[in-house]
Amino acid sequence: MERYSFAPPKAKSRSVHIQVEALAYFVRKFEALASEVALTAARITSGAMVPQDAHETVKKLRQQVRELNGVGDLDSLAQSVEQIEPLIEGNREAYEAKKAAESAVKAARREQILVEKLNHWHCRRIGKLLEIALRLSLMSGRQRHV
Repeated sequence: MERYSFAPPKAKSRSVHIQVEALAYFVRKFEALASEVALTAARITSGAMVPQDAHETVKKLRQQVRELNGVGDLDSLAQSVEQIEPLIEGNREAYEAKKAAESAVKAARREQILVEKLNHWHCRRIGKLLEIALRLSLMSGRQRHV
């Protein structure tokens, strides 16, 4: 009985496999940078990124897109990076409003802590004064009975 092998020669198979892996590597590099661009835009839109930091990030992203050795639509990616800059200015008010709200919450919390401490101190102080008054009244009551 004869045996037939339908597998391609190993040398050719290995070469194709290496080429596919290399192509996948360069696609992943492009996708990673595209994800970083999208994440930066989302952080700016949500007001989570300081505008000055956002400008620095855009500069770095521009350089990374120019120097990228990847497989993907590089022109579209560069265009996406350029669309981030107007987002920064457009969402500056959102960032400032978020920071003002956070600052107001912190100030309210500090005030609440201060009031609690003052109340605690005041209650302790009143308690001591009442204790002193009670001792004095007890002492004066003993002196009258003596």
